Amino acid sequence: MEKLLIFNQKGGVGKSTSVVNIAGCLSQKKKKVLVIDIDAQCTATSYLRTIEGDCENTLFDYIIDEASKEDVIYNINFKKWSNKVREYIPQETNISLIPSDKRFNTEVFRKEWNDYDFFKRFFTPDLEEKYDYCIFDCPGYISSLTESALRVCDYIIVPAFADMDSLVGYSDLIDTKNRIRTETDNTGLELLGVVFTSVSGSVNRQIIAYCKEQMGVETIFKSTIRRKTVALDARIVGKPISYYKPKDTLSLDYIELTNEIIKKINAAKKGRK
Repeated sequence: MEKLLIFNQKGGVGKSTSVVNIAGCLSQKKKKVLVIDIDAQCTATSYLRTIEGDCENTLFDYIIDEASKEDVIYNINFKKWSNKVREYIPQETNISLIPSDKRFNTEVFRKEWNDYDFFKRFFTPDLEEKYDYCIFDCPGYISSLTESALRVCDYIIVPAFADMDSLVGYSDLIDTKNRIRTETDNTGLELLGVVFTSVSGSVNRQIIAYCKEQMGVETIFKSTIRRKTVALDARIVGKPISYYKPKDTLSLDYIELTNEIIKKINAAKKGRK
C-alpha cells in the first residue's frame, strides 16, 4: 500500500478536495483506496459522508478504545440515476473512509496526545493487504496526528494556490520532511511534488512559471487544477468530480494529475532499486 500525505502548512488551499478527487480517480482505475481524515475540521469526512446510517464511529473513538478498527472503516457508495429503472440505484466505489472527529481539536487532546507511533501500529499487514493506496487528509499545521502520519507515509503531495501566500510555508514543509527523514526511521519519505489548484488567468500562470524557476521543474506537477464552479456542485452532491461529471474538464484535470502521481511513484520506486 502506497501512503500519501496531502499536506500544506497553510489552510484553505484545496487539501481535502484534492484528497477526495484523487481517491475518486484511483477508485475508477480499480484501485482500492483508504482515505484517513485526521483534520479536526472533518472536511473530507463531510464530503464523503453519503454512507447509509452516517458515521457512528470515528478515528477518535478507536484511539480512546471505544470502537474497533473495523468499526471505524466505512465503505463509500454513492447513488446514481438509472434511466432503465427510473430511480436512483447504488453506485459502488473502491473507496473506504476513516472519519475524523471535531474532538481532535479539544485542548486536552492537542496538549496530551503524543503517540507518534500510533499509525505504525495501526497499519497491520492484514490492513495493508486490503488497499493499494492510503491518502491522509491533514490540518494546515503539524498536529500530533500529522506527526504520526508523517512517520509512516511514503510521499507528500502539496496542494497550493498559484499565489505567493500559499508558498510561504513551503520551506517549513521541506524542513519538516528532512526532520522526519533524519530523526525517525522513515528515511524514505519523499516530496512527490506541488500541485497548483484553483488555477485561473494569466497571473496564476506567471506565478507557476516563476515557482518552476525558483523551486525546480521536477518539484512542480505538470498537471494543474482549474478553478470551476462545478467543484462546488460536486462537493454539495458529495461525490468526487470523476463520479459526478466524468467528462467535465475539471474531472479530466484530476485524472491527469492522478496519472502523473502514479507515474512519479513508479519512477521513485524504480530509483530506489
